[in-house]
Amino acid sequence: MLDKEYINNWFGRFAAAAVLISIPIAILFIVMQRFYQESMSGSVKG
Repeated sequence: MLDKEYINNWFGRFAAAAVLISIPIAILFIVMQRFYQESMSGSVKG
């Protein structure tokens, strides 16, 4: 895979896989951030 003649194909596949893996993680982070903010705002005692 790391031979000089295949490095461009490998890099393209690696970049595409990284984007496909990061999309669900980013969506999960955005959704869970809302619940985290709600729970932290209710936990402050005054």
